[in-house]
Amino acid sequence: MSLTDNAALDAWLAMTLDLPGARVTAADKLSGGAIQENWAVTVTADGMLRRLVIRRDAPATIAASRSRAEEYAIIAAAHRAGVRVPEPLGFCDDPTVIGAPFAAMAWVGGTGYGPKVVRDTTLGGDREALGRDLGRQLALIHRIDPDPALARVLGPRPADPALQAVAGLRGWLDAR
Repeated sequence: MSLTDNAALDAWLAMTLDLPGARVTAADKLSGGAIQENWAVTVTADGMLRRLVIRRDAPATIAASRSRAEEYAIIAAAHRAGVRVPEPLGFCDDPTVIGAPFAAMAWVGGTGYGPKVVRDTTLGGDREALGRDLGRQLALIHRIDPDPALARVLGPRPADPALQAVAGLRGWLDAR
């Protein structure tokens, strides 16, 4: 289903972004995303342009992947906690809009491919400072106290996360 010339998507964006007359004027598939499709979208309203990203499930998914609704709830909680994530703009669970449930996020420019960030010194920036900042971001994530809705997405908090991870990996190996 097309993201441009899509009256249902335009109406959803107009309502969600509070942009009367919003219309998707460009949609380009981003690289990566074997489990999700990521689209760079340009929305035009009253002569203004706004870039955002739409994430929906790819045709082939894996069972271990979170749904877009769960992913959206997690990103929204991280954003509220001050974690540096794209601003969550809205979630649509109506598959008739673009063919599958989807999330809309603010566009964030830059490079997100980890190996490139680590190895490419032309990107600039202090690598030691990057390490410290990543540590601060992890600390913010670990300080999130899930509200009841997020707790339902995450499931019960394990008594010992490391032992639970080891048990999960052992179960996976045993099944093979």
